[in-house]
Amino acid sequence: MKKRRTLIISLLLIAALCLGIGYAALARDLQINGSANLQGNNEDFDIVFMEGNAKNGNATVTVAEGTTTASYVIDGLSKAGDTEVITFKIKNRTSDIDGLLKGITSTTGELKLTNPDGTDETVAYNTYFEKSMVITNADGDVYGAEGVDEFIVGAGEEATVVITIKLIKSVTNPLSASSFIALHFDGIN
Repeated sequence: MKKRRTLIISLLLIAALCLGIGYAALARDLQINGSANLQGNNEDFDIVFMEGNAKNGNATVTVAEGTTTASYVIDGLSKAGDTEVITFKIKNRTSDIDGLLKGITSTTGELKLTNPDGTDETVAYNTYFEKSMVITNADGDVYGAEGVDEFIVGAGEEATVVITIKLIKSVTNPLSASSFIALHFDGIN
């Protein structure tokens, strides 16, 4: 009886093994491999100026709504501490591409100071002016603030650029200066 039981168990194990081998021989896995190559389309990425204003009335701000350039001309600052605050609204008019601020280029030209004798003198911008800038997005993130690793203007959202110009040295003679600021955005998905 014991031999018979062993024989039956052995036959069942052999039968199970044969079924497993037979299934493996008849089974197949199908695989699909694919790839997609997408071409970037910067024409659909559209961050523009929408408006601008001067807080203290010492500047004329020009914004052609929906363009990528804006300007300001400051008049009326004459004594140390006089300040003008200029605010620009920018908008990401793209419906599905966020804008990542990759960098800011800020240059200041030399100042042309007219002396009482009528001669012109060239001096460094920071001899007379102190300039600062704060950029805030719709989420309340401030560019360059601690903990803000990436500054993003989301698709369809606005951001605010605030530039503060402070006169740090009183002016007794005519003075003209220029500066340039460029905000560099990349479209990200």
